Amino acid sequence: MKRYAARYVFLISLSLLAVGSRAQAPASRVAETASRAARRTPPMVSSGQRLFGAIPISTQSGEARKFIELAWDKYENSMFDDAVVNARHATEKDPQSALSQALLSFVARRGIPDSVALAKAKSLLPRTTTDEQLLVRWMTSIQERDLLPAIMNMNDLLKRYPKDKHVLYLTAEWLYLQQDYDRARTMMQAALQIDRNFPAVLKKLVNPQTPSPPWNDTRKWNQAPLIPRTRWAGFCEPPVMIAVP
Repeated sequence: MKRYAARYVFLISLSLLAVGSRAQAPASRVAETASRAARRTPPMVSSGQRLFGAIPISTQSGEARKFIELAWDKYENSMFDDAVVNARHATEKDPQSALSQALLSFVARRGIPDSVALAKAKSLLPRTTTDEQLLVRWMTSIQERDLLPAIMNMNDLLKRYPKDKHVLYLTAEWLYLQQDYDRARTMMQAALQIDRNFPAVLKKLVNPQTPSPPWNDTRKWNQAPLIPRTRWAGFCEPPVMIAVP
């Protein structure tokens, strides 16, 4: 199990290092393969609606978009049952929305997986916009434990929306659950630089205590005051040390 986790983190690290260092040859080949796969699904034109005012989406239902955003917000704040309820409302308002179906299956994976929503999200990919495809592919790849596509779509999302706190948070959460703590911390720090009162991050920081590894390397955090916390609520993982801008 430890060997598997180590290999998992290594692959994530390899791909993310490629983003900042113009990529090593293996990562370049992975990116080329992922790009070819993405081109096989021509994107739709946006309906004019944008998720959180940023990401163009294909649904024409304003109510569906609002439920997607509400479900996303509930998920960020570890209110998983409420997230499922609102995501399901989104699918009811627009059954042909791939993002609604993908989000429903994504948030439901914390409890009872929804394989029907997962399959429908994949089948509706041709009905999505370019950036919506990245979100849907990322969410579905995570659920199917398809590591390389998940990494590549995550990196593409970060390139497209480096200052979107919602994208940064979901990235941080996923990296954290893959035990890539340093990069998860980097994503959390970036989200707080955008919104220092961002509840999705701040509500995860509970019970001030003296931190312990792997979060106690203060050498990387000498440009901002440190707030040590014992753990991320709902994650049950090692303590967190966050630099607040």
